[in-house]
Amino acid sequence: MSEHRIFELWQEFALHQKQVELGVVAPEIAASWHRSRELGLDPFLADMQTVSDQELNQRRRKVQELITSSLPYMHKLFTLIKDDQAVITLCDADAVILEVLANPTAYPEISYPEEGTIHSEKLVGTNAIGLALAIDSSVEVVGAEHWRKVNHAWACYANPLHAGNTIIGCINVACPITSYQDTGTIAPMVQASSNAIERELMFKLKLSDQEKVIQQQKTLLEYVDTGIIAIDRDGVIKQINQQALDIFKVQGAWEGRFLKDLFHSEVNLTALAEQGKMLDEQDLPIKIGSSYAHITCSTYKLELDKLGINLVILVRTPATVRRIVNKASGANARYSFSDIIGSCAAMEQPLKIAQLASKNNTNVLVMGETGTGKELLVQAIHNASERRNKPFIAINCGALSRELIRSELFGYEGGAFTSAKSSGSLGKFELAEGGTLFLDEIGEMPLEVQAVLLRVLQTQEVVRIGGKYPIPVNVRVIAATHRDLAIAVQEQTFRNDLYYRLNVLSINLPPLRERNGDIHKLVAFFLKKFQHQFEKPNLTIDDMVCKLFEVYNWPGNIRELENVLQRAAVICENDLITIHDIPSTIINYQPNDFSHNQTQQEGFSLEEGKREKLIQILQKTNGNVREVSTLLRISRGTVYNMLNRYNIDLQAFRKGYIDS
Repeated sequence: MSEHRIFELWQEFALHQKQVELGVVAPEIAASWHRSRELGLDPFLADMQTVSDQELNQRRRKVQELITSSLPYMHKLFTLIKDDQAVITLCDADAVILEVLANPTAYPEISYPEEGTIHSEKLVGTNAIGLALAIDSSVEVVGAEHWRKVNHAWACYANPLHAGNTIIGCINVACPITSYQDTGTIAPMVQASSNAIERELMFKLKLSDQEKVIQQQKTLLEYVDTGIIAIDRDGVIKQINQQALDIFKVQGAWEGRFLKDLFHSEVNLTALAEQGKMLDEQDLPIKIGSSYAHITCSTYKLELDKLGINLVILVRTPATVRRIVNKASGANARYSFSDIIGSCAAMEQPLKIAQLASKNNTNVLVMGETGTGKELLVQAIHNASERRNKPFIAINCGALSRELIRSELFGYEGGAFTSAKSSGSLGKFELAEGGTLFLDEIGEMPLEVQAVLLRVLQTQEVVRIGGKYPIPVNVRVIAATHRDLAIAVQEQTFRNDLYYRLNVLSINLPPLRERNGDIHKLVAFFLKKFQHQFEKPNLTIDDMVCKLFEVYNWPGNIRELENVLQRAAVICENDLITIHDIPSTIINYQPNDFSHNQTQQEGFSLEEGKREKLIQILQKTNGNVREVSTLLRISRGTVYNMLNRYNIDLQAFRKGYIDS
């Protein structure tokens, strides 16, 4: 159809708003005209809506990859068109012109698109850029097919640009209408350029995605607590993270260098890998500079020939392994001095010495009967010291066999003995690095192990069983025992030199029977604990049971008291602990049942022992003869006979109470 006939249709439809049959116009042009008229767009408007310079720059930054990919092809297309008056524009998905290629001297009479102008169909009406973006297809809009009369001087060819399935922009070639008959090859050239731009853009985006993934992987590798080294079949390092460089105390780029230049060990990792032997958390001594250190090493065979990776090596420092092991095993102290219940006179001196011990790093020896709370006190010392944020490792020397205790304390190398793990094992001294090692029941330690312990305390170095190299350790040792070590030294079952090495500060914890006034507080504490544990908020205890507790000798000390109350809390009826809920050993206990040996050790005769115990019960009961007889399971008459025999004045114990 001639340009003149299209212009006449445009006049009737756009200018005079007549109902015109547009079947002779391309369907996409006719549909766009209808949309333009429905929007009420002025076909004679010449001014273009523009974005600010600031917004234009923001839009350019947003699609920088599109611009850099498109410009070379736009320049090439400009050269191929061979029309000095051609204008090539690149716009974004909102039809905002981002780039313009034109020859300004070639347009003495007509204007051409400028950067920052908006060419959307909703603002401008029918135009190549707006229509191509609206219908997502290549279009040709010539002369009077444009909605605005000012654009009738141009023949335009536009093609949308995609990234995947998303429209991200449009490329447009505009030529003066006067040369339209000579530009029949322009549309295929625009299509070919668009395809080339999309291919390059897709390649760049994929490459960018790969680079992002690689960068993310490298970033993640820097945040793990493990050194990672990837090598090829020739032992050349292909990748290494910062943790590995820190472990081996080297700097700079190590990719491309040989593993043997970094990893100085008697174990040849590449040779083992060729034999199909992989390491699993193997403890290895390695040489770093002029000294030796231990690392934990694992190897994994990979078949990533395209990436040139054949073997991945994971290395951890002992500090990392210690942190993992200690976290898993709960190697920490839970109790502080505020958790210790005791205000009696017998506890004043032990607590005072313990507070002093927490302010320095000297060795401490805690003595006391079983169940007196030695470990609780040791944990309190640790948590009040400068080592509070470091490990607290406890080991019961009496619970391990002679064969095991040395390996538990000092560790061993792989294959050091028949049942040893091939990977070796850290000892308690290494696990407690920087913190406190609590040696409970130190008096049960075999003499040969005492000799090794003494050397560790003197040198601050540990040599594992089967090991060659000493490992420096910074550990505070606190020991505890229920035995009299001074007597053990005389009996030659405990080393004299170790005793004095450990006994820098000694703390004697009194047994529960000597802690007058503390039993009531301990009972209250345990009751509150079991109220929560057994969901018995109304759990209470009968006064008679409390009096029995105060008289009882408690050979198992605080631990026995806790166990007795725990059992009673479980079996009691109506949440009241009565005499029926406690063991018969406590109910049947009589203070005058002491053996002759016990009273002699305390410097009493048998009769003196009975008299003292009777006085204790009278004090507890405020001279209540009925309660005394109940506790001793004897008649009141017998009580009065004993008062007579031992010349005890009953009134001296009474506080306003009259027997009934």
